Amino acid sequence: MEYKHELGQNFIYDNNLISSLVKLTDVGFDDVVIEIGAGVGSLTRELAKNCKKVYSFEIDLDLSDKLKELEKEFDNVKIIFNDFMKVDFGKFLNEINLDNIKVVANIPYYITTPIIFKLCEYKDKIISMYFMVQNEVAIRFASKSGSKEYGIPSITMQAISDVKILKIVGKQCFTPVPKVDSAFIEFKMNLNKFDISNYNEFCDFVKSCFAMRRKTIFNNIKRISLFDNDKILKILHNLNLDEKLRPEQICVEDYVKMFNSFYS
Repeated sequence: MEYKHELGQNFIYDNNLISSLVKLTDVGFDDVVIEIGAGVGSLTRELAKNCKKVYSFEIDLDLSDKLKELEKEFDNVKIIFNDFMKVDFGKFLNEINLDNIKVVANIPYYITTPIIFKLCEYKDKIISMYFMVQNEVAIRFASKSGSKEYGIPSITMQAISDVKILKIVGKQCFTPVPKVDSAFIEFKMNLNKFDISNYNEFCDFVKSCFAMRRKTIFNNIKRISLFDNDKILKILHNLNLDEKLRPEQICVEDYVKMFNSFYS
């Protein structure tokens, strides 16, 4: 088949690898799975064998014949030919009237982060999410404070989920072969991990704290805060945070504490 570079198409055909990935998701026969990027249906097929229902989004209409055959083969598969980023996902979830869903996806590298954060808008309806992503992207999501990879994706996702890289997948496992290795990463939703009054505002706060990555946390907060300098310093000191710390040196829990202190 002809692969579409503009859609970031890199497919896995190794059935043993696909089976091992589905096992890592711990998907069971009571689970409903949302798949993003059905591709040629290899992962969809394995999911269908192991779960109650698969709703799979696919943007490439040229794959419709192959995927419609899959629908005929499995009565628990529904293919939705649409661009996931343009779908009213809230309306879709209301229509299928389900909570406690799992998301599994082998998504194009260029749109990984937008898809993940779109799903986070509906985090209260999702149990867990599993993504095949570029390895360096997975490292950023899973990294801890103090590392050079630690930043906005790490903090905003670790604030609401337990993040774990489950498997490194070499580039040779894909067709066509991409330039870099991939990783299969898990986001197990944990909404009670921290007390965050407004997640969207929290994300905006974290982004602002990293606006000038080389500046101190005090200088970044000073740019966005309505408080005077003395008030900012007092809050930081009350949290036992040195105002000279840089954004990447502060752990997720302390970002939550800062947010709650400044926005309570």
